[in-house]
Amino acid sequence: MRKIYLLLISLLIVSGLAAIVKSGLADTGANFELGDLVKINGDSAVYLIGKNNQRFVYPNEDVFYSWNSDFSKVQTVSPEVLASYQLAGNVTIKPGTKLVKITSDPKVYAVTRGAKLHQIANEEIARELYGADWAKRVVDIPDYLFTNYVIADWLPVINRTDYPMGTVVKYPNDHNIYLIRNKLLCVNDEEGKQKCVFNSACTDVFFNKLSFYANAYHDQDIVMSNKVYQDCGNSPIRGVGDGYLSVPYIAHPDANQNYLY
Repeated sequence: MRKIYLLLISLLIVSGLAAIVKSGLADTGANFELGDLVKINGDSAVYLIGKNNQRFVYPNEDVFYSWNSDFSKVQTVSPEVLASYQLAGNVTIKPGTKLVKITSDPKVYAVTRGAKLHQIANEEIARELYGADWAKRVVDIPDYLFTNYVIADWLPVINRTDYPMGTVVKYPNDHNIYLIRNKLLCVNDEEGKQKCVFNSACTDVFFNKLSFYANAYHDQDIVMSNKVYQDCGNSPIRGVGDGYLSVPYIAHPDANQNYLY
């Protein structure tokens, strides 16, 4: 009887160790995919897994909710696993969702690809573009996070009623949702550096509402536009579109390197 009891105890210990080992393997991060969200117990900070074993932090809820609807996809990992990913920067506001300002300056900006800022010239332009409730779109960026963004070299001030790229619009009596893209006119200066200016705007249509949601947009991001834009001539956006839509990014001097992954 005593031998049977000891055997059962041994089996339980072995089973317990196997469970611990299995749990440890699951927590190594080896199965993490680019774009996964992680956190550790006891800390509210959420990180996005990037390339080259890097992680990027959502600096506040405004930034987090501009890309995500809730915390259901956030995985909890051990401090050791989190530390194995190098902290490389902050995620910035998703283009086409919020207007931003800093607490020490009343200027209001739209955000476009590469964390570029475009100042809204005045309240009249803001109202024409975003409606009477445009101010509800504005979120304050703490001054210390302003360096995560850069002033756009093209269309630094929006003084006309054309939406910046990344804006999602609907037209009256049209159930479709459209993505604004900006066409730029780019030339090289005497030093060989490329300079671009705003040329015109066009739209791509989302295939359906599911493709709209799949690209990290929300219903409250949609703007009603009385101006109808020409079609860009691309295929409808199905599922997750290009990185411009669905991949968070940070400001970077090299426009081709501003993606988190």
